[in-house]
Amino acid sequence: MPNGKNKYIIKTYNTEKQIFSVDQVHRLMFFNAFDTKYQRNAYNHWKLCFLCNGSNMSDVLQFKWTDIEDDFISFVRQKTKNRTKNVRKLSIPIIRPLKELIEEIGNKESEYIFGGFRSASKELMRNPMAFRNL
Repeated sequence: MPNGKNKYIIKTYNTEKQIFSVDQVHRLMFFNAFDTKYQRNAYNHWKLCFLCNGSNMSDVLQFKWTDIEDDFISFVRQKTKNRTKNVRKLSIPIIRPLKELIEEIGNKESEYIFGGFRSASKELMRNPMAFRNL
């Protein structure tokens, strides 16, 4: 037995989680001191994930307009959709700051809510030096 007496024991770690204070969250949500449009774009990426309950960017980029119903965005996590038998949809309430961000940067010409981010990501892959001043 690999885990029996005098055998290998898998180590466990207790990590202390640090939580933002209400004031820190407020300052993050209303931060607006950007030097470039790329910094604002990066901030918007972060804010989207934050407002979507910490969703991965790979999930957020897959959100479609048809995923919105009754002030919720429902989706299946990309990370687990092909790894489990019982696929579970997650629902994120569209609170006012998220609604405002969707209205500001959502791409109505794409089936994906944040379809505009895709082209920026492709450009970055083609020419990383174009964004060196982020």
